[in-house]
Amino acid sequence: MQNLSVRYRVTRFSIAAVLAFGARLGAQTPPSFASPLLPPSHWAVDAARRASALGLAPRAFAWGDGSLTQALVGWTLHEALTPVATAESSRRSSLHEQFRAEWERFAREFPAVAARLVDSSDSPVRPAGLRSIATSVTAGFVAARGQLLPVRSIDRTRENVLPPERVADLNDGDLEVRASGLGGRYLAGEVAAGRSDAEWLAQDWHVLGAVRSLGVWAGRRAPDFGPGEGGGLVFNGRAAFTGGGFELVNPIRLPSLFRLLGPVRAEAFLSRIDSSAAVRHPWVFGSHASIAPHPRLLLGATQA
Repeated sequence: MQNLSVRYRVTRFSIAAVLAFGARLGAQTPPSFASPLLPPSHWAVDAARRASALGLAPRAFAWGDGSLTQALVGWTLHEALTPVATAESSRRSSLHEQFRAEWERFAREFPAVAARLVDSSDSPVRPAGLRSIATSVTAGFVAARGQLLPVRSIDRTRENVLPPERVADLNDGDLEVRASGLGGRYLAGEVAAGRSDAEWLAQDWHVLGAVRSLGVWAGRRAPDFGPGEGGGLVFNGRAAFTGGGFELVNPIRLPSLFRLLGPVRAEAFLSRIDSSAAVRHPWVFGSHASIAPHPRLLLGATQA
């Protein structure tokens, strides 16, 4: 009797999940307006990718690799609430409250984006509090032990080099002020400045224009493509490049039989850096592309 009871509950839950998934297939349309790109270390990026790992993100989100916009991340967090609400009470009590809190936090941090994603009645931000510009402030204290600088060239040749030098210990405060805004339906931008590594500087900024799923940006960003297996350049979200590029702000599905490849993500950028060994001001081109033929399978490639 106990086994039959457990089997009945599992079957009932499976049917409810299938019906909910089938009902949501037609409604899972990614946002079609331009919004700024989120920094790789932003909490909302981690939350959206966690929803994908739990199988709660829309299929169109894919795995959320590469660069993500505010609109795509907010849409994913909001859509993740629906499958959690259809689950059993034990899951709903834990996951639903967590994703609800994360969605409300996103809506308060980016009220203009949240208002475009859902009706104002469903958003925790009242219409009177909507703003086209969103700001955030992050402060902290950093204590780092100095290491060794690598061997450096004196005159950009391989013959005259400086030996390794020790870097002084760092004990300093960090401050970041970030502001982003929407310029209508097809334009958005963001700028961040503050104090980092004991220096005051403009950390990153960009302007993005998007039509449907295609976006073009210019500015200074730190792309997060992951480490390279064979050495060379590493795009881990910490090194900023000044330049421009394009990307699919929303994953796309190819026509005909190519739809079997699943959601397709792609982006590329072109930049010019200070130096690389004996080459002064070389051009750097980086690109990343991925497909997700199954919700649990991701195939990606990074080139630089």
